[in-house]
Amino acid sequence: MFSWADFEQATPELAAIGRERIERHGFMLLGTIRRDGTPRISPVGVRLAAGQLAMPFVRGSTKERDVGRDSRVLLHSPMLHADDPNDEFKLRGRAVEVEDPQVRDAAKLWDPPPEFDVFCIDVESAAFVQWENGEMTVTRWER
Repeated sequence: MFSWADFEQATPELAAIGRERIERHGFMLLGTIRRDGTPRISPVGVRLAAGQLAMPFVRGSTKERDVGRDSRVLLHSPMLHADDPNDEFKLRGRAVEVEDPQVRDAAKLWDPPPEFDVFCIDVESAAFVQWENGEMTVTRWER
């Protein structure tokens, strides 16, 4: 598995951008593949813990069922309005369930928490899309 820590080591500048977006919002948009093969977009809480990008899924949720069938996912930083800050961080990979208590505790979003499982991202690629004065700049990385 290629963890968030591995991603930070491979491309520190791009990972720093991603870290800032993750820590600023505390959630991202998660793209999964539904049973019928169409895409599903869902908000998901994200936390960086023990070198992993952790996401808690309520047990039995549609997100969890989707990644149980097909682990491919896309995470996309939220854009709350047109000026916020008008760029996009995208991360592609596979969702992998984790049992590490340190990661599970750090991923807990609710008090008291519902029954939940924690997934981390096996990072495959990342991109940062930035718009300035009508010009688009794309920075990409692939494992």
